[in-house]
Amino acid sequence: MKLKIKQATLRTLYSYVGILSLVVNTSSPFLVSLQYTAYAQEVGASVEESGPTDAPSEEPSDATGEEPSEETAPAEESASPEESAPAEESVTVETVAETPVTEEVLGTSTEDQTTTETPPETLPETPTDETQQGDILPDGVSDYRPEVVEEPDVAYSAAITEIITDTTDVIDPVIEQIEGTVTEAEKECLADGVEITDSPKEDWTVDSEKGYAETKEPVKLGVKYIFPEEEGVSVTFSCLPKNIDDRSVLRIQEVKVSDLNLPEEFNTDAEFAYDITTDMVNGEFEYDLTLPKPEGVEADIFYIEKSVEEAIQEVDNDDVKKVEKDKLEQGDDVVEVSGIDHFTIYYLAPPNETWACQNDEQGLNDEPGQKDLTKMCLDTASTNPLSISWDWDDTAWSGSNTGDACSLFDTDTDGFANFALCVTVHNDPAEYQSKGLYSCNDTKSDRCAGAIAISPISSTCTAGIQSSDPFVGGEAYPNDTVASCVVQLSEVGGSSSKLLDVCSFPSQEPGSDPSDCIVASTASQTGLLEVRKVLVPSTDSGLFNLQIDGTTYATNIGNLGTTGEKIVDAEDYTVGETAGTGTNLANYTSGIVCKNNNGTGSIIASSSTSGPLTVSVSNNADVVCTITNSQKTGTLIVKKVVVNNNGGLLEADDFTFKVGDGAPVSFEADGQNDLTVNAGTYTITEPAVFGYATTYNNCTRGNKDLYHYKR
Repeated sequence: MKLKIKQATLRTLYSYVGILSLVVNTSSPFLVSLQYTAYAQEVGASVEESGPTDAPSEEPSDATGEEPSEETAPAEESASPEESAPAEESVTVETVAETPVTEEVLGTSTEDQTTTETPPETLPETPTDETQQGDILPDGVSDYRPEVVEEPDVAYSAAITEIITDTTDVIDPVIEQIEGTVTEAEKECLADGVEITDSPKEDWTVDSEKGYAETKEPVKLGVKYIFPEEEGVSVTFSCLPKNIDDRSVLRIQEVKVSDLNLPEEFNTDAEFAYDITTDMVNGEFEYDLTLPKPEGVEADIFYIEKSVEEAIQEVDNDDVKKVEKDKLEQGDDVVEVSGIDHFTIYYLAPPNETWACQNDEQGLNDEPGQKDLTKMCLDTASTNPLSISWDWDDTAWSGSNTGDACSLFDTDTDGFANFALCVTVHNDPAEYQSKGLYSCNDTKSDRCAGAIAISPISSTCTAGIQSSDPFVGGEAYPNDTVASCVVQLSEVGGSSSKLLDVCSFPSQEPGSDPSDCIVASTASQTGLLEVRKVLVPSTDSGLFNLQIDGTTYATNIGNLGTTGEKIVDAEDYTVGETAGTGTNLANYTSGIVCKNNNGTGSIIASSSTSGPLTVSVSNNADVVCTITNSQKTGTLIVKKVVVNNNGGLLEADDFTFKVGDGAPVSFEADGQNDLTVNAGTYTITEPAVFGYATTYNNCTRGNKDLYHYKR
């Protein structure tokens, strides 16, 4: 009885599984051949023996060739009870009844085999069809068993077995199929060389009053979608979802910038912003965007991570992002950005005008290959940290080659480098590799002489390709490789530190001979420059401050004072002076003369003022500039008037006068003396003469009248 109960339980379980598997099989006929293999593994050796087509066909021939009736089945079963017991399997009993292989699976399960180990006396009596049904009916299998019996052919039973064994196999292929579909349907991208066609206005639904347009059909690859309300606005998809059903229409709306509540620092003179949207999932597409700009000027692109409704209400600083320069391409009247993978609100703004750039003084391609620099830039609005950048003309470095350049900083205004912040780029296309910070020994203007590495480094640097080449005809015009650094002044000498130059080097050695420099007219070339003072007269007490390039190198010096010789790069400089303590330059006639060969050679620059005067210092030159200051002179007129009203007989030339502490001077016969004197204040006196009284009168600008009356 114990064996029958377990068989019934297993039959019930497998019956339900069989029904479920039949449903799955109906929708998955492809799995049939795979399932037969799984069936052979699950059933075991006994099923393999009964599985072939000839085995089932022989078993019915021993019993009957028809469906077994209630009488024949018991007879057949009672004829072989002893044969089934030694086999310790119930499979023989089930086979005689010509039940389908499904029942063979049940009878040969591991649990049934364990049960048949019970001694023979505990085995049930030879079952009849009726007793088996009586045991099965309580478990609800009676409806299932007649259906199986009606199907004598082995092909059907094999199919059922395959479905049963597939109750676990069905899951994994489905999951794999679903996951595979997601991967395959991610993106379809435009192949190189495919012709791009412009979308006609007929492809759009337009509402001109609202400045709105929407494509009539989902977007496609190979089409440049031109906004009908502003032809400078276009969207060209380079990638789209592979599944056509995941693509949607494109919508572009023109929005007045004045309607957006932008932070003050992000305001712009642009009239419109453009809200570009689709129903596609961000990241499942890529596109190139163009926006209109005034012809001949550069522009930056900003975007707002909010809807139009939200942007009208409030926009925070964090909501506004700037597209990186290396992603922009400046056209004549449009600016283009490539590789965008999401839609939002875009608007243009002029580039930050606080950036001051200096192009390479030697011009286009002054150095061959990967050493050529084209410009350096400084954000004049930045204080600490300081924002700087510089350009290499090349945009690719092959193999292990690198591009190496350093920004040089001067902390004591002597024109020599005290610190260097360097950047290395590599690869094709060029990209940032590393940075280095060094202290220098303040002896060279075009390199970091005596370089000592400093770490750690708080200053940050990046590098990439940008369309910023200042020279038409450059190596990869309009593209350059641009290094951008945010420099912490505390790492390069503090607030007194100034950007001196940017130079490239043949290796990652900032102290080696430079290959190219932006500012230095010729790298590694220097000369001497000195400013001297001469006063006329030499006894003049005036004091002066002598300057080179606006920097004072000698303070309150008099006659024959000097700045001393200064080692300078071979380039142009200015020399001049300012008045020292108690000195007024208006009282002097000034002039500057610059000569080579330590002041003994030919004149190379001159001026009739006190400067500044521009002078060129060539390689190995020894230039001396002499500033001469001569006191300005004036005319002092002294007149003599003699009044002989009491019988006096003396004339004007009988009298004398003195200027200051000078010697007495006789008056001219006509009583007027014209004296040339230096600019200044003077005292006029006359020695007493017997019988005459002296009065001083009419002392006006340049004149002094002396009156003598006869007493």
